[in-house]
Amino acid sequence: MTERIKKSIKMLGYTFGIRQSVVFMVLFTVFGIVTCLRKGNLGSMGGFFIILMGMWPVQLIQSLPGSQMVQASPWKKALQTWVPAMMGLVCFVAGYLIVLLLRLPGSASADAAELSRMSGELLLVGASTFLMMLYCGAAYKFMVVSTVLFLVLYLGGTMAYNIIFVIFERPLSISLQAAAVIGLLEIVAGAFAQYGISLLLYKYPVSKHAQFRQLQKYM
Repeated sequence: MTERIKKSIKMLGYTFGIRQSVVFMVLFTVFGIVTCLRKGNLGSMGGFFIILMGMWPVQLIQSLPGSQMVQASPWKKALQTWVPAMMGLVCFVAGYLIVLLLRLPGSASADAAELSRMSGELLLVGASTFLMMLYCGAAYKFMVVSTVLFLVLYLGGTMAYNIIFVIFERPLSISLQAAAVIGLLEIVAGAFAQYGISLLLYKYPVSKHAQFRQLQKYM
């Protein structure tokens, strides 16, 4: 298992769009960190952009089956199922921990209302990551439908959260520590859900819209 994970990471260097993806990962992460450090109710948006960095490695791994060499190898199924799920788990947890570390320094001097807001942000980022991982499990087979569903659920959930906890200022009765643990559990559950969805959809053809332009001409 460990050897396969090492090989999967090494394969990232042979994927289409690796340079562009690294640039986007850095830009999204920097923007997310800057937004998280600002005071106000933008923390969840900043956390979302930081978490987005986990999608790029998953996207790159999922582009590998477009290669004829991979299609004929025993790695074909793994690169569409457990490898993206494992890669997503590692990257999304890393992003979540960055969000958590950005929140910890300010929590020591925060009042009850501020702690409640921070806890809500962590729960929202965890839930958003869970949705993102479901999306990763289905998007490479049904790109358009998956994207529409993700946007509807994410925007609807974020709007409901902002109405209840930001506009009406309803306090969230949960500690920051508990919110952090729940957020991590949401990501772990998302990895299992992503793997399960990818297994269910494995035999469906890869969506042409989900591939880089360089790969689309081979499909």
